[in-house]
Amino acid sequence: MTQYSRPEPPGPRRRGPSLASFLLIIVLVLAGLVAWDNLLGRGTALANRFAPNLLPGIGTERVQVEVPVAEPRTLSVTVDPESLEAVEVDYETAVLMDIYARGNPSVVQVNTFEFIKANRFGNESDPAPMLGNLGQGSGFIWDEKGHIVTNAHVVQSADIMHITFQDGTMSVGKVLATDPDSDLAVVKIDPEGYELQPVTMGRSEELQVGMRVAVIGTPFSQEQTLTSGIVSALDRTMNTMTRYRIPDSIQFDAATNPGNSGGPLFNNRGEVVGVVSQIISEQRSFSGIGLAVPSTIVNRVIPALIESGRYEHAYLGVHGASYSPICSEALDLPKSVRGAYVTRVVPGGPAARGGLSGASARAQFDSEELEFICPAGAGGDLITHVEDFKLSSFNDLMLYLERYSSPGDEVNLTVLRNGSNVRVTIKLGKRPSTSLS
Repeated sequence: MTQYSRPEPPGPRRRGPSLASFLLIIVLVLAGLVAWDNLLGRGTALANRFAPNLLPGIGTERVQVEVPVAEPRTLSVTVDPESLEAVEVDYETAVLMDIYARGNPSVVQVNTFEFIKANRFGNESDPAPMLGNLGQGSGFIWDEKGHIVTNAHVVQSADIMHITFQDGTMSVGKVLATDPDSDLAVVKIDPEGYELQPVTMGRSEELQVGMRVAVIGTPFSQEQTLTSGIVSALDRTMNTMTRYRIPDSIQFDAATNPGNSGGPLFNNRGEVVGVVSQIISEQRSFSGIGLAVPSTIVNRVIPALIESGRYEHAYLGVHGASYSPICSEALDLPKSVRGAYVTRVVPGGPAARGGLSGASARAQFDSEELEFICPAGAGGDLITHVEDFKLSSFNDLMLYLERYSSPGDEVNLTVLRNGSNVRVTIKLGKRPSTSLS
C-alpha cells in the first residue's frame, strides 16, 4: 500500500521589501561606510563622494565639521566637499593646510651677523668692518610696526640681522630688547614697503596633552618648513642663559632642528601658543622632544620689551623643592599634604622680609635612599596655597609667580608651620639679574 504524506498548508505569502525599507538599508550602509572610513581619517571625503548619488541634496553645499577639543569649546573647520573629493584631503590634512595658510605669511628667517674688523689690501692701518656669520633662527611678525619676536639666544652677541620673509623679500633688523630669563627677544625692522601680517596669539593655558600642534620655521636653512605633532607634556621647566628657569613650558613632538629656534608653535586654530626654544637630544638634531616658551609668558614679556625695553619678573626669594609623602617623618610633615617646601630663604629678599622660614635643622633619614629624594634640611615652611591657587609642587609656585604676578604685588601665602596653617603676606620684588653669559 502506497503511503502519501499529507501536504503542509501553504504559509503566508511574503512580500518584497518596501521602498522605505530599501532607503533605510541604503542609509545604514552609508553610515557604516562613513564610520569605518572615519577610523582611517577619510570619513568626510567618503561621505562627500557617495552621498550626492545616494541621497540627492546631500554633499552639494559647504559643510561644517565640528570636533570637540576641550569643553566648552569646539574646533570648527569649513570645508568644500568637491575640493576634498578632488584632492583626497582628510580632516587632519585640512587642519594642517589651514594652519600653514594662516601662519606662514607671519614667519620669518633670522640670520645673525657680527661686525669683524678685517684688513683689506694688506693695509693694517685701515681695518674695514666686515660681517661675520653667527647663526640662524626663526621668528614671527608681532605687529605691523616692524617688531619681530624670536629667542634671546638666537640674537645673542649679534650686531645686525637679515630678516627674510615668506615671499623672499629681505630687511635689516636690530635688536630692540631681550629678556634672557624667558629666552625672548624683539627685533625691529623698518616696516615701510612691507606687507606685514602679524600672528594671532592664543592661550597656552588651554592646551591639553594630546592636542595637535604645528611648527613653521627654518630648520637647517630650509625656510618656511611645516612640521606637526602633539603636545606630549605640559608644565615643564626649561633652563635658560641665566640661573633662572622657565616654568609652564610646553613639551611637543613636532620635528624641530637647529634653525627652528624662535619660531612659532601653533595650535589647531593657527594661533601662536608658544615660541620654540630648545630640543632635548644627545645629538644636534631632533630626537622627539621639543620645548617652547608658553604664550602666557610671551604675552606678558613682549609688550613690555617693546614699550620699555625690559621686563621685570616677580621675585619671591626662596629656594625649595616639591614635597613628597615619603619625606614625611624626616621633615615632620603630614603625608596627606602637598606643596612647595622652603629649604632656604634669601637673606634680605621679599620672603625674608615677609616672615617665611627655611629649613633650620638637618633632616634625619631612616635610609640612604631618602637622601636622594628628600630635602636635606627640616623645619622649613610648606607653602600649600598662593591666594586661592593650590600648590602641588614647587613648580606650581614658580608658575603662579610667572603667570599672574608682577613686582610690587602683595600675595597671600598659606604655609604649614609647626603643624598649623599660617597666613603670610609677601610684597614681591624685582628679580635680580644673574646672567650666565
